[in-house]
Amino acid sequence: MYQKILVPTDFSEPSEGVWQHAAELAKLCGAKLVALYVVEPVLSHYGMVGLIPSVTELEEQHDIASQVKLKELADKAKSEGLNVETRVLKGKPWRAIVEAVADTGADLVVMGTHGRTGISHEALGSTAERVVQRAACPVLVVR
Repeated sequence: MYQKILVPTDFSEPSEGVWQHAAELAKLCGAKLVALYVVEPVLSHYGMVGLIPSVTELEEQHDIASQVKLKELADKAKSEGLNVETRVLKGKPWRAIVEAVADTGADLVVMGTHGRTGISHEALGSTAERVVQRAACPVLVVR
């Protein structure tokens, strides 16, 4: 049914449950998993370069840490017989996820949601909601 499943992660505890759900689905379908981490630019969090001594150095360290965590995730999945590739992209998470669908040829996205509602949802937006609206394939949202 599915051949390539894109699984965005933020390495949080809830995302571990999403990963397990995607891994089980991949086993059932014989699908390849694509683990994705999206790095948001530091300036989107801090606004001005002057607030941080070395934005470039901070972003490089974050990139390296992300790749290490993805490798650990992939190695564990591979030891369980799964076919996994990893990707780290930069940008707004929802945009990067939608682009990754096209770039990888994914035919399913399995992702989590924080379940925000009301003012928090309106203020922060919903990555999962935007991906559902824009992805060129089905999106399974695991709460």
